Amino acid sequence: KVKRFLELLDRHDIAYAEVGKSTSVNAYDYQNQTTGKVSLSENDIVIGSYQPKSVLAQVLLEPEPLLTDSLTYDITAWALPYAFGLEAYASTNRFRINLDNQPQETAPKPLADNLRPYALVAPWNSTNDAAFLGELMQHGVKARFSKQAFSNDSGAFAEGSLVMTRADNYQKDWVNITKAASAKYGIQLAAIQSGFSTTGKDLGSDQMQLLSQPKVAVLYGDEVNNHSYGFVWHYFESELNYPFTALKMSQLESGTFTNYNVLILPEGYYKLNDNLLKKINEWVAGGGKLIAIGSANAKLADKEGFALKKPDSGTAPVRKATPYAQNDRSHISNGTPGAIVKLNMDATHPLAFGIGSSYYSLKTYTSKYPKLESGWNVGVVAPNVKKSGFIGSEYAKELPNTLSFGVENKGSGKIYYMIDDPLFRAFWYNGKLLFSNALFLD
Repeated sequence: KVKRFLELLDRHDIAYAEVGKSTSVNAYDYQNQTTGKVSLSENDIVIGSYQPKSVLAQVLLEPEPLLTDSLTYDITAWALPYAFGLEAYASTNRFRINLDNQPQETAPKPLADNLRPYALVAPWNSTNDAAFLGELMQHGVKARFSKQAFSNDSGAFAEGSLVMTRADNYQKDWVNITKAASAKYGIQLAAIQSGFSTTGKDLGSDQMQLLSQPKVAVLYGDEVNNHSYGFVWHYFESELNYPFTALKMSQLESGTFTNYNVLILPEGYYKLNDNLLKKINEWVAGGGKLIAIGSANAKLADKEGFALKKPDSGTAPVRKATPYAQNDRSHISNGTPGAIVKLNMDATHPLAFGIGSSYYSLKTYTSKYPKLESGWNVGVVAPNVKKSGFIGSEYAKELPNTLSFGVENKGSGKIYYMIDDPLFRAFWYNGKLLFSNALFLD
C-alpha cells in the first residue's frame, strides 16, 4: 500500500522524504481523529507543506476538508491516507527534513534456482497480491489461503497468506511460474520445506482452504449505471489484468450467467423479477458467488431467499413545510453527497483480510440497511460515527450500527452485499483490496 501511495505522489511531483532520525511531534491522528504526541521513527515518510506542490499536497491529504457550503454537487472528502488505509498523522509543527533522504525500495529477495520446496508462501495485503494470484490461476497453478496466522522456520505469516504446495501442483514448472509472477508484481515469496507449523495450523489442515479460479460475469447495458460498470471494468483491466465477460440483462434472464461462478451486479436501474431471483438463488446455493454493489442491493433487499432487509421505516416523521427555494438545503440533512465514514470490521472474516479491524469507507449513497440477522456483518458503521466530510444531521443519526459490507452463506455459495462501492472512481485503493477479498478468497 505504501509503495502505491508513493507512486501516486511521484506522479504528481509531490516531494517527500524519510524522517532520518527518531523524533516526536504533536499531531492529529487520522485513524482515531484525536490530537496528541506521536513518535516518528527514522524510516517514516514525511510530506512537507513547504514545497512547490504544497497546495496539491494539502488538498490530497487534508484530514477534514474546509467546506464553505455544505450544499455541494460532489464528494466532500477524499483524504488519501483513508483511501490507502495507512496510519497517518497531520502536524502543524515545522521541523527540518532532508528531501535527499529518499526511501530506498527493497526488491524482493530471489529464491534459489533448482528449488524444490514443500510449499511457497506469499503475503496478502494489496491488489498486487491479488494480481499475482490471478496470474497464477490463469497459468494453472493452484493456491490455498490461510484462514489463521501461522509460523514455521521460514517466518511468520498473517491470515490470508497464499500457500502454493507441491502436493496441489502436478505440473513440473509450477515453481518457475510462481517465481516469474512474483517478480512481475514485486511479491516476496517464502520457501517452506515442511508442512508442520510451529504456531498455528499445519499446512495440511482445513484452515488452508483451496481457492477456485473465478470465472466472472458482469452485468452491463442501458439499464446499468455506466460509471459503476466502468469502475468494475477498470479494476479487472488495469489492476488485475484478469478476464471477465459482460452480460446483458437478456442474457441474465436466459440463464447464461450459470456458466460462470461469479456474478457482479453494478449499480443500475434494472429490475430483477421473481423468476430471475429464484434462478440466482439456486445458482448461489450450487456454489456461485454473487457480488451486489451500491444500489444493486435494493434489488435484493426484502426478496425471498436473501438475508438483506430494508430498514423498518415505521411511521414517517412529519416534515415542516419549507419554501420552494430552500428545498435543496432542507433535503441535504437527510443524506450526504459523499463522505468518509469509519467502519468496525470483523478482522477474522476473509473479507477483511489485509485490512484489519477498521476501514474507512467512502459513503456516497443515502441508503442504509440494518445488520444481517443471518450472515456475517463484516463492515458496520461504528456506534460513535467518525467521519470526514459532510453528512446531514438527520442521516448521521441513523447511520450508527448500519451495514456497509455483509456476507450471506447459501448452500456452497455466497452473496456479498457491498452497500458502499469499494471501487468508486478507481481511487479508493483499500477498497480494491476488499473487493479482491470478495473475488478470490472463498
